Order: sequence, then structure tokens, then C-alpha cells
Amino acid sequence: MRLEYEKMDINVLIQTLERANDCNHAPIRCEMLLAELNFFKTEFNNKNVLVAGSGLGDDSFKLAKFNKIVLGLEIVPQLLSISKNLKISQEVDNVLFTNTDFVETKLPDKDFDVSVLNMGTMCNFNDTYKMRVISEMLRVSDILYFSFYLPDENSLRSRASMYREEWLQESKIEDVTISNHSGLRSASISKQRVEELVSMCGYKVDFYSINSFTCMAKVY
Repeated sequence: MRLEYEKMDINVLIQTLERANDCNHAPIRCEMLLAELNFFKTEFNNKNVLVAGSGLGDDSFKLAKFNKIVLGLEIVPQLLSISKNLKISQEVDNVLFTNTDFVETKLPDKDFDVSVLNMGTMCNFNDTYKMRVISEMLRVSDILYFSFYLPDENSLRSRASMYREEWLQESKIEDVTISNHSGLRSASISKQRVEELVSMCGYKVDFYSINSFTCMAKVY
């Protein structure tokens, strides 16, 4: 199971990701991403970092400013092309991007110090795939950090406000998932369930608050 990008209009996806990283259009997301970045700065620096699902490359470029090497893994060719072009135009030497599925990386064991999966991406996978992500990322790195969205009512409402800024259309809340008619969707997961899945993979997890609706898991 992958994020079902192929069911979306790729131009809608690119536009959404661009808006999500533009503080003029998406201030809620901008504050969240800044909080995540500041958290990472307190946790690691001068490391070899793997970014799972690197998208347009924004996170990879930011992490590269205080780390040795950053490798971004992305399976969507159009997103990969944009990130590679940005790398050239920004003349960033310590970032690489590759077309790789992050549950089948074929990278050597413990090749990286840290792996990162943010923007709540983990929430959109089923439990089996979540465990595959955890297992593969901790095969190739010492520590995995992933952000996830909390499923309580207040968190869902706050997150819906964030998506109104990014999606340029109304969203709807169904159970613990927020979606729109273009096919964009964002699920949630509880700390308890994350802890259970991590434990089933044979690892431990610590939790850190990023904002009112986002939590960061540190798995080791």
C-alpha cells in the first residue's frame, strides 16, 4: 500500500504541497513545520539523515543546513523531478533525491543515523504498512522520527482549519479522517495505537508534542 497519489490529479497534489510550504497561504502548517524543525535541531545535528517521502524537497533542504548528508526518497516522478531541479537551482551539495519506495529501500543496514517521516504521512497507511515502514526505517537507521495527527475532536477541528488554508476548498470530517472531493485525505492515530504497533515491531517509542494536534514519535 502506498499513498494513493495515482488517484489524484498530479497538478492538484503539487499545488497543495506548494501551498503547504508557503507561509503566506498556510500559516497554520507553517507554524507546525517550524516547530518540527526546531524539535529536530534539538534532537540531532551533523548526522546522515534519510527523509522518507521527500515530496518537493522542502524538508530535506532544511535538514541539510545542520546535517552531513540528507537522502530524500520519493516514488512520485513529478515530485522527484521538482526536488532535483530545486537542488540544482539552490546549489545544495549535501542533498540527494532518489526514486525509491521507503519500505523497500535496498539500502545497507544502519546506513543512516536518523530517518524522518513527517507531515502526518504515517497516519494514512494501514497498520500492516505502518509496521513495514517502522521495520525498514529502523533497519537502515538508528532512530526513526515520524509525526502523526491526534484523533480527538478538538484536534480534528484544528486540523480542518489548516487544510482549509491548503486545499482551497472545504473539507469534511468523517470519523478520524479529513478529506475533500479532490481525493486528498488525512487520517489520525492515537498514541496508544502507535505504541502498540511499535512494540509489535520490537522497538520503543517516546512522544513529543509539536502543536495542539500533532505529535512526534521517536522510535528506537
